[in-house]
Amino acid sequence: MSGLATVEPPAVATARVFDRTFEPLPGVEYGWVVKYSREQYEEAKKVFDSLDVKATTIITYLSSGTGLLTIGSVVAVATDKVSAAVVLCSVPAIVCSCVALVFALRARRPLPVEQPSGVDKVVGIANHYKSESNAEAAFLSHWYLLTVLLRSPIYIKSWNVGYATKLVVLTVALLLAPLIAALVFPVPKADEPKPMQVIVQHARD
Repeated sequence: MSGLATVEPPAVATARVFDRTFEPLPGVEYGWVVKYSREQYEEAKKVFDSLDVKATTIITYLSSGTGLLTIGSVVAVATDKVSAAVVLCSVPAIVCSCVALVFALRARRPLPVEQPSGVDKVVGIANHYKSESNAEAAFLSHWYLLTVLLRSPIYIKSWNVGYATKLVVLTVALLLAPLIAALVFPVPKADEPKPMQVIVQHARD
């Protein structure tokens, strides 16, 4: 079995038909439409690129913060700097940050994005329509197609970045738990038995 064919969304299919069939009418001023269609594409491309930047920022923040929190917790327990309860209360924040990292990485993954037409096609349009205004008018349907094709990648990236952002906020909120645990379960003094020692002693008794 060769695999199922990909079905394009109706908006994309309509934009492709429009790109293939659109012919500028003589005597109609399309200059403002060309400007509008190009600005729409440029705005969509900015949103697409900004989502990549946001995802990269989240990845950088979580990669360093989660690693330091995990290592710090292990070292703190090993050296009796904090109680085990503090570390246990840190686990939800660590897990939440890891899940947020997954969403951010999914947002940053490469997605197929159609680029503006090559010079060969543009030259063909220029040769066919002769005048610059008519050639630009014929090209506005291509700007529209490129804008429509960006909608799906933008939605995918924004969905993942949105969840990653929410989980980062939740991670920060969950970090209050180990702080509260540190106040409720302070580290025993040097001459006081450690929690594990108390448990072992009770087991022996």
